[in-house]
Amino acid sequence: MTPVLRFAGAAFVTLAVAHGFSARADDRPQRFDMNGLCGRQANTPDGRSSEVEQRCIMAQSDAQASVRRIWPTTPVYIQRDCTLRARAEGEGDYALLLKCIRDQLGQAQPDVVLPKR
Repeated sequence: MTPVLRFAGAAFVTLAVAHGFSARADDRPQRFDMNGLCGRQANTPDGRSSEVEQRCIMAQSDAQASVRRIWPTTPVYIQRDCTLRARAEGEGDYALLLKCIRDQLGQAQPDVVLPKR
């Protein structure tokens, strides 16, 4: 192997480790801004609805607790894929994250392509 290729390979491994592209599962899911998400949902054409905001925060809190319980046993590829899907609208949504994880865990064939070993 040439020194340039060896350096490029080492640089890739260093970057991959620095950015957390490991095979091990993350300890906890990423934190999402529940207050921001629910505040935007509560902002209706008729004004701000505190009832909508409270229901949203309760639903997000419940979903976050459920995600935290199943996260450690969730395969890394599902964690990453579902986190991306939950952030697709710009902010994170724990209810979407939970639904995605449950859907993918319940499938015989996952949505994402698994790397070949």
